Amino acid sequence: MPIDLILLILPKTFSLANLAFLFETTKVRVPSRPTNFVGWGVICTFAAFFRREMKYDAIVFDLGGVVIDLDRERCIRAFQALGYGGIVADLDQYTQKGDFFLLESGLMTQAEFMDRMRPRCPLAKDDVTIQNAFNEFLVDLPVERLRAIRLLRGHCRTFALSNTNPVMYNSWIDRAFRAEGLAIGDYFDGIIASFQEHVCKPDTRIFEVLADRYGLDPARVLYLDDAPANVQAARSMGLQAVRVTPEHDMLAIIEEALNDRMAE
Repeated sequence: MPIDLILLILPKTFSLANLAFLFETTKVRVPSRPTNFVGWGVICTFAAFFRREMKYDAIVFDLGGVVIDLDRERCIRAFQALGYGGIVADLDQYTQKGDFFLLESGLMTQAEFMDRMRPRCPLAKDDVTIQNAFNEFLVDLPVERLRAIRLLRGHCRTFALSNTNPVMYNSWIDRAFRAEGLAIGDYFDGIIASFQEHVCKPDTRIFEVLADRYGLDPARVLYLDDAPANVQAARSMGLQAVRVTPEHDMLAIIEEALNDRMAE
């Protein structure tokens, strides 16, 4: 399809970052000389967009609530259907409690966790049923977010830093990151997972692990998280932390970072 036609049919709300994804994913060939003044202007803006020096050396993503959409209530209903009456008190949107916390902090193995869950889920036929109920917390990983991180990685280092657990990480999360035929390690220069590091946010030690392991200057790191306590903890360690909300989502924050107009 001619480039001018593509530019013509783009909706008015189509952002510069969206245009970048279009070029990158569809492999549109840019003409060597202008064929349409307006179209060429957009193309030049797009090119300049990626030639500019980044304000940040690295962008760090929380997984759940930032890259992956969550639904705590759906997970609670799934466990209640298995007969787990105390699930509401144990499962939090941001910080887990009891055995869920021990699993997430790496102080309990997946096998030990399942041993504890079976008596609480009397209607579960096997461990896979319990795993599936837990994974109901995770709703969707839109492919445009994967594309955004992959494209971004060509211009700065990208990392994941997340409170997560081996049940989700080695099943649903692993599968979701394969939507483009890649794996989670293809999107990040490094991954800090709470259950592997034996520390959970908002404990600031997890940010020390990130900076020390990868040689990062916190002042030049942009960190995205949906939990207010985690954002505050990251800021206390010198990171440039921004809270992700439905109104100010991951893609919007990335575009702001690339345009060097991050809000204070």
